[in-house]
Amino acid sequence: MTYRVTVEDGFAGVVRIAHLLDTPRCRVTALDVRRIGASNTWIVDYDICGTDHEQQNLSKRVERLPGVSKIELLPTHR
Repeated sequence: MTYRVTVEDGFAGVVRIAHLLDTPRCRVTALDVRRIGASNTWIVDYDICGTDHEQQNLSKRVERLPGVSKIELLPTHR
């Protein structure tokens, strides 16, 4: 599943997300990070493998991080 996270507090928020994604429960298969224009807002897209329960738990943990303003599940195209 692919998730998109909007981070409002700059690269420090991106680092917090990357640290949280480093878990043995869910395997990250792709990570894409980009800054939105000249603002301090970043977008983090990540694909993870794991059970639905593990993915939901990780998503909830990401959502509670400081600076995260939005998290959404993206449609997957395979």
